[in-house]
Amino acid sequence: MTCVYEGWRLSQMGTALAWDALEDLRDVDFNKLGFPEGTRESMLSQLQGLVSYFYLKGLDLFGGMPLYTTTQSDIQPRATDERTFEFIDSLLTEALPNVPVKTELGAKESGSINAAAVAAMKAQLYFNANVYIRKEMWTECAKICQDSIKGN
Repeated sequence: MTCVYEGWRLSQMGTALAWDALEDLRDVDFNKLGFPEGTRESMLSQLQGLVSYFYLKGLDLFGGMPLYTTTQSDIQPRATDERTFEFIDSLLTEALPNVPVKTELGAKESGSINAAAVAAMKAQLYFNANVYIRKEMWTECAKICQDSIKGN
């Protein structure tokens, strides 16, 4: 029973902490602090990717999850599997264009959530779509995997 409880608690806690960090950074003027252009968008998108990761684990373990976009909202009821799937898919789709792209295979990792990680989460979501939402998305999954292999 502890494993079930911890799975639920940790997926929800991870989501809450990632949203909290995103909220803290949302209003920071990165340009004023001397960061390169695009750093703010990249960091917020990486946090959104992290939120997606925790929701994906929750969907995998429990099906529908309570969905949040802020830590300031009231407690949400558990959403359907379909709504949770769509929510994760939208977060990943929105994050993908702004996360860093690793350009050199085998290069030292920077600690960033890069485009390949976001694409891999999206591929996993589509690979398991038949289980999650009773819809086959093999073609979509295969395209993401082929694009990743090609370096896109």
